[in-house]
Formats: sequence, C-alpha cells, structure tokens
Amino acid sequence: MDQRAIFLKEVFNELMKWVERTGGEVCLRLLLKRTLYEQFVGGETPRELRQCVRKVSGAGMRCMLAATMEEDVGQERRAEEVYQGNCRRILDAIELSSDTCPSPMIQLKLSGLLPARLLVRVGDLYTASMDSRLRTVEAIADQMVKDSNQVSAFQESLDCAERDTLGKAVRRLKDICERARCKNVRVLVDAECTHLNEGLSALCLGAAAAFNSEVPVVWNTYQCYLKEADQRIREEMGLLSEGVNVCFGAKLVRGAYMLQERQRAQQQSLPDPICDDYNATSTNYDKIASFLLTQAGPRCHFIAATHNEESIRLVIQRMEDEKIDRCFVSFGQLYGMCDQVSYPLANVRQSLRRGF
Repeated sequence: MDQRAIFLKEVFNELMKWVERTGGEVCLRLLLKRTLYEQFVGGETPRELRQCVRKVSGAGMRCMLAATMEEDVGQERRAEEVYQGNCRRILDAIELSSDTCPSPMIQLKLSGLLPARLLVRVGDLYTASMDSRLRTVEAIADQMVKDSNQVSAFQESLDCAERDTLGKAVRRLKDICERARCKNVRVLVDAECTHLNEGLSALCLGAAAAFNSEVPVVWNTYQCYLKEADQRIREEMGLLSEGVNVCFGAKLVRGAYMLQERQRAQQQSLPDPICDDYNATSTNYDKIASFLLTQAGPRCHFIAATHNEESIRLVIQRMEDEKIDRCFVSFGQLYGMCDQVSYPLANVRQSLRRGF
C-alpha cells in the first residue's frame, strides 16, 4: 500500500468516526448505505441482491457471489455452530445465484469452514513428501465419495479432536460441492495467506478429484503476485489431470495479502514471497494466463479475474488468434469497479462475471 492510499484510508477512517460521533450510528449507516455501500455491495438482503444480479444479468454479465468469511491463525474464536452457519450461508448463495443468473459462480474461503491452525496442519501433511500430495488429495476425495466421517490418511498424524474437526469440515465442503453440481454452479475456492494455502489446496484439490470428473465444478485460485504461482499452477494441474484424471478449473488473480505476507516474512526471517514490483506481478500474471490459454478446452477452464486492461487485451487477442471457444475462458471484475472494461466486454459477448 503506497503512502497516498494510506493517507486516504486514514482520512476516511477519521471521517467515519466524526460522522458517528456527531450523528450517531444511524447517521453513519445512512451515509455509507447511500454512497460506498450502494456502489460496491450488491445488496443487504436476498431481495436486494436478486434485484442487483438481475440488473447486471440484463447487461449481459453473469454473477460471481462471494461468501467471504475467513480467519487466520490466532483468530480462532469460532465454534462448530459458526462454521456450520457459514456453510448454510454458502448453500444459500448457491440457491440464490442459480435462481437469478445463468451459469453462475460462487467464491468461498475455506478458513470460514474450519480452524486456520488445522489448515496449517493439513498443509504440512500435504507437503510432507513427494508422494504425499497425491495421497492426501485421493484420501480427501475418497472420504467425500464414501461419505466417511474421517480422512483415512490422517489417522496417525492428527489427534482425535483434530480428526473429528477435519471430518466435519470435509463434510461441509462436500455438501457445498454437491449442491453446486446439482445447480450447475461453479465453486471457486479463494487463496488466502501463504501459510494457509497448502492446506487450502489439499482440500480444494480433494474436492475437485471427487466432483470434477466430467466438468470443472471446483476451481482453485492462483495469486500471481507470488513468485511461485507459475510452478504451483502447473503442479496442481498435473496432479488433477494426470494424477487423478479429472477436469481442472482456475481463477487467476494478482493477490490481496501483500502487506501481511511481507510483514510475516520479515518477522520470521523468511524470503519475501511477493514479486519485486507491480510490473513483475503483471509479467507473472500474463505468463500464467498464456500458459492456461494453451490448455483451455472442455477439461480446463479458467477465469482471468483482473481489472488490468493490458492483461485483458492479451487474453482476448490470444483467444481470437487461436480461436479458443469463449465458453472455456471468462473474465471477472468486482461489482462497482472497472465499468469502463466490464460493459464493453459484455457488449462483445465475452463471458464476463461480476463479483458481489
């Protein structure tokens, strides 16, 4: 975050505090509702959200609802009832999007379905050896297919309470993926901070192994501001397409945890995982997008989630040059942002998703 962004953030925070002090919470809520909230948020109730989605659909765009509950290590104050409540919210989002939008997507954060510390443990087991990745993915998929209470691969590595918690989380993810497949909704699992991402990948790829046999229902997210993004996406594509012979789906983003990643790297004396600057991130993004375009087809779909016009032009040009079917490649922008890009894309019938 540069100094201008920090300054604007501080000014806006002080403005909100002043409005709340002078006019109270009701006044603050009214101000936000009529300004920033209506610009960037699709709705406060299911009815408002449906109206917004229908408006966007009428402009030729499709919806990509986000249920963005998350937590990090040290923030775990949640009980099983909270995780189960988060699961119900995601299931409701699937129902809402399937009722109001053709071929919808939903985005979710797996740290809203189980403790972050357990995600770290799963990630450690997933990366323990050369063959542990495939073994872990197959074990998670096997639990989903057989509807077992616990993941067999972790019997000796986790204690009883951890196995029980993980089993419940895998069941929640299975319920979400089953509902999504039934409703023809794609499930995009968000990446988070790097110390959680290995565990997220293990669960996401396990779900993909269980549900992506015919079409890519479950997609993972790849953060191109990370230096290792290109290697990660190639390894995970190989694991799914060759290791377990299922379809692959990817959401390609630049990334949103730069400050936390660099602070953590500095505090723990780790190498900085982030690309050196924005140009390096853009080069990485375009390189990975170009690779995915060589793979795009019935068994490999991806969404270029970006507001960067140069990256969008590159993808469109490659699609036209190589005659890549538009049903395999989508574009995504956040609701309330980048209208000057989103509407022209929709007008030329590109597959355009608006994130709510």
